[in-house]
Amino acid sequence: WTFMSTYVPTPPPPITPEMSLAALATRFAGASRVFQRHQLDFCCRGAVSLADACRERGLATAEVIAELRAAVSPT
Repeated sequence: WTFMSTYVPTPPPPITPEMSLAALATRFAGASRVFQRHQLDFCCRGAVSLADACRERGLATAEVIAELRAAVSPT
């Protein structure tokens, strides 16, 4: 008798514009690098939502989310 198991990876949790910078930085290891690249303060201003932080810096939220997804996706 042979038992075969197929590994099915679970998808990462969604990244939404409403999530706080601090929540993203603690939940996704690669997020802090993206935030540093765009000068988004996830420490002192960590309670700010991603959408609000992007708006304050003049960044396109959708583009930052795409970068975050790329940074945290397994390769």
